[in-house]
Amino acid sequence: MFVPSDRRERASSGVRKAVRNYSQIELEALSIIFGTRKFRHFLLGRKFVLRTDHRPLLTVFDPTKLTIPTRTSGRLARWALQLSQYDYEIQYRRSVEHGNADCLSRLPVGHDEDFEQTNEYEDQSERYIAAMESQFIRDEPIVFDQLQRHTKQDRTLQQVMKCINDGWPSTVKTKALLDFVACQHQLSVCDGCILKHAEEPRIVVPKAIREQLLSELHKAHVGMERMKKLARRFIWWPGIDRDIESMARNCENCAVHADRPPEVPLHPWEFPECPWARIHIDLPDHFAKMLFVVVDAFSKWPEVIQLHEGATSASQTITQLRRIFARFGIPKQIVSDNGPQFVSSEFRTSCKKQGIRHTLVPPHHPQSNGQAERFVKTLKGAIKKGMESGKASLEEVVTDFCQCTEMPAIALQMFLQQGS
Repeated sequence: MFVPSDRRERASSGVRKAVRNYSQIELEALSIIFGTRKFRHFLLGRKFVLRTDHRPLLTVFDPTKLTIPTRTSGRLARWALQLSQYDYEIQYRRSVEHGNADCLSRLPVGHDEDFEQTNEYEDQSERYIAAMESQFIRDEPIVFDQLQRHTKQDRTLQQVMKCINDGWPSTVKTKALLDFVACQHQLSVCDGCILKHAEEPRIVVPKAIREQLLSELHKAHVGMERMKKLARRFIWWPGIDRDIESMARNCENCAVHADRPPEVPLHPWEFPECPWARIHIDLPDHFAKMLFVVVDAFSKWPEVIQLHEGATSASQTITQLRRIFARFGIPKQIVSDNGPQFVSSEFRTSCKKQGIRHTLVPPHHPQSNGQAERFVKTLKGAIKKGMESGKASLEEVVTDFCQCTEMPAIALQMFLQQGS
């Protein structure tokens, strides 16, 4: 191994007996790992070139690839993750041109005790690689071979499997087995895995891959109950419902986009003592043409007036109300939102002169003016559907809506007039 620096550095090492059983590609990779560990302080923070005469390593250790080949052995995958901390470029050099490294491999040297001895850095590195490997495993889909392998490595499931095959003891003292005692008659062994037979056969998942399966269930953020329903078709382990609930409650994305909690019930409006005692008014601003809506709280009688563009000032609003009052009389109370027309001093003065009590609903809380808002919602739906069905004009759509609406004790009248 050569390292570029102020002076050439060379190093070589022999291998232990156990290492000699490695495959050829693993032995070639080990030489790279030995060199990078040996000259770690020379290599960190600078770009360097790795040259090898073993071409397959170009695929395994290529730093430009985002993923490690799926068929790579666990040892090579860990070494590839370890090399990810360096900034390097890997190149292939033919063996006949690789003599400067071969001369070191043929020197009769012994073991490198510093390299083989595990120190604090190695412990941290192993923990880092284990975390990276765990993340890498979670990104891969779970197949049946993995279930078999992890079931074989799970001590609790191996004890359960032994009890299924040999018979359950009369008393179970192991705490881990207590969760399986209640459903012992539903368990069976099939192809190295444990099945739980309830409504549908479900695979008992080993502990090592439960977190990964929970992530798969929650990938689409479908909600707690939907996750449980999906899990009950395929997988099971003790406390699976509790784990699903915990994951759903601790998901930040689900919390951000969750429905707002139910608000404190509003105090309902008192029913008016007579018609035209309280009216609700609104100016919907989601139409091509502005409409002025007035609804009587007692009879639900609606008045819909089409306004010219720009004719929504306080004076124009007062004029339209006076025309309506000329037919039905002056109400005792007017309820409106906080539109600029309704909060103006001109509108307040007009109400005061006529002896009308004007009530403004809380800002950003249209539910308080629900009588007008509900009628506006119905009217909007009728207009949208009518225009899409090919009606000639807005007037025709609204007229047909008024004629076809059937509501008990409601006389629906439409006044389409041009505002001055």
